[in-house]
Amino acid sequence: MAVYVDNAVIPWRGRLWAHLLGTDLEELHELAAAIGLRRAWFQDRRRFPHYDVDVEYRLRALAAGAIPITDRRIPDDVLMKRPDGTYVARAVVLAERRAAGRDRAEVR
Repeated sequence: MAVYVDNAVIPWRGRLWAHLLGTDLEELHELAAAIGLRRAWFQDRRRFPHYDVDVEYRLRALAAGAIPITDRRIPDDVLMKRPDGTYVARAVVLAERRAAGRDRAEVR
């Protein structure tokens, strides 16, 4: 299991932000707590469950063992949200989408 921090440098409210992502929610929450993030800051309304982190917290996450990634190359084992709200590895969601696309094409 792993926790990743991307290099997205999104400007907002005078700071630059990135994302703390994981392959396991508990491990993600544990690392977030270890670097001083509040559980209330957890974001799970989008595709990837994550914490937004500014540059200071990104450095803390890296020092605590998070693996640096780019925002353009998200690992296949990172949790991703399915349409039903459950989380599975990104590779599984992408495979399901591809299969659903082929199924629709075959019906036509």
